Amino acid sequence: MKAIICFKKYGAAKYISHLDLQRTADRALRRSGVPVTYSEGFNPHIRMSFAFALKVGMASEAEYLEVEMPDGTDIPAAEKAIIASFPGGLDVNWVKKKKDDTRKLMAAVSKAEYEVILPEDADFTGIQTAIGEVLKADSLPMHKKTKSGPRDFDARPLIDRIKMDMQSGRISMLLSAQETGTLDPRLLVDKLLLVANVVTEYTICRKNLYMTENGAALPLSSLAE
Repeated sequence: MKAIICFKKYGAAKYISHLDLQRTADRALRRSGVPVTYSEGFNPHIRMSFAFALKVGMASEAEYLEVEMPDGTDIPAAEKAIIASFPGGLDVNWVKKKKDDTRKLMAAVSKAEYEVILPEDADFTGIQTAIGEVLKADSLPMHKKTKSGPRDFDARPLIDRIKMDMQSGRISMLLSAQETGTLDPRLLVDKLLLVANVVTEYTICRKNLYMTENGAALPLSSLAE
């Protein structure tokens, strides 16, 4: 059977790479003593996969890890052991059995929700105006670096929602997160600041990951029992 581990990533842990995160999770699961399924061969490893890699430097309130366990595993007991074994900065929210006959987490993800935190002295009004301009635009040309070289693309179809709380200065974004199109929230924030003619620092936290069912965005936790 499959289980889903949902955990936070914050503090110093947000600066570790995805590869280091994989190694850390592997060690933590081994340390927990929870029965998990290993691959075959000379160098067996735990059968697990993450939903959607997080950019280095970003915090997250809900990262998802899929792990294979023997049928009949005591999930409440496994959750207790896994919570105790994960290191600080990678706090486990919950462990649940994954529904049978559902897609792998990485195949199910279609959208990611982010929160952008601006300093109190930032020009909230100017940034709010820039958000309105971006949302009204038919296209949003952007430039990004890829492994095969620089690439120009239209970011507008990849934006589902941008909303700013004028009291706190926090910006909520729901962006495309799939193989056919992914938008790095930092590129979008930088574009907004450029349009607003604002120079300021900011931090980003990923709030959740979503899948799309019948046109509706559902949290990835919907795949758990």
